[in-house]
Amino acid sequence: GLAAKVAQDFTAILNSLCVCPHPGLTLAPQHVAELLTAVTCEPWSSLQVLRAGERTTNLKRVFNLRAGAAPDGLPARLGNPASSAHARFDLARQLQEYYQVRGWNRDGTPSADKLNTLGLEDVADKLAAGKA
Repeated sequence: GLAAKVAQDFTAILNSLCVCPHPGLTLAPQHVAELLTAVTCEPWSSLQVLRAGERTTNLKRVFNLRAGAAPDGLPARLGNPASSAHARFDLARQLQEYYQVRGWNRDGTPSADKLNTLGLEDVADKLAAGKA
């Protein structure tokens, strides 16, 4: 869960900067912080870079939920991995772990606390009112 979260947040900030994520993943958050500091003339830290990516990931999640995105899961063409003799993971358990690490509700919706912590109070209010 945690590794997936950090990678997803870092990729989100790379995408926001129009940096291809494949070679971009050879960078560290500190490199991106130095780039943003040079471009904006405002000091950026590695933690701020990852936080910006986390905000982006949460906003994208709310947008996709509002747009009616399908629940998290694997494509049907892969079948049910839990029924495979080669399965070494329980997708439902992993999703719950991922949601917990993200601070999301059990259904994969970003919690109001998480959105508020990220400074997205307006999004949390709209989500609670069913308007997000």
